[in-house]
Amino acid sequence: MLNVDAEGFDYMDRKLLLAVIDKFFGGPVGLDNLAAAIGEEREPLKMYWSPT
Repeated sequence: MLNVDAEGFDYMDRKLLLAVIDKFFGGPVGLDNLAAAIGEEREPLKMYWSPT
């Protein structure tokens, strides 16, 4: 199971989007600030978010 909700978001997608909405009032927000807001390191977040 991929653990994807009805909208197609997984746990990390939803965590990132909610941080942008709740902590940064919808954006814009840089990667460093977003990583700090959700308690993650910058590089793993960059690898997750960047297209492959």
